[in-house]
Amino acid sequence: MNKIKYKINEVKGNFNGKTGKQIIPVKQDTVSMREMAELLEEKVGIPVIRTMCVMEGISRLITEAILNGKTAVIDDLGVFTPALSLDNGIPKCKKINFSLSKEAKKILEWAEFEEIKE
Repeated sequence: MNKIKYKINEVKGNFNGKTGKQIIPVKQDTVSMREMAELLEEKVGIPVIRTMCVMEGISRLITEAILNGKTAVIDDLGVFTPALSLDNGIPKCKKINFSLSKEAKKILEWAEFEEIKE
């Protein structure tokens, strides 16, 4: 099984001068939408092109839901909500927040980790 690689950095507090530790994930390979579609084809037999169309459609629907003031929920994955900020007093949505579902969090309990020392 692959491991989540991380490193630990010493950080100094901005206000109180205290030091502490910060854990940072080390970027590893990414998995593209096409690669995920190919994996789904191997595992469950859904053709790549059909899976990619569905994934692109879901992406658009999540964005549309956010634009319509809604929260998008994918039950076994998580919740997508707008991240709002003010830009010269004007509301902006520059990002979408994602909160992992309880089901997905349970799966992450099985994760293994490896510290990378510099």
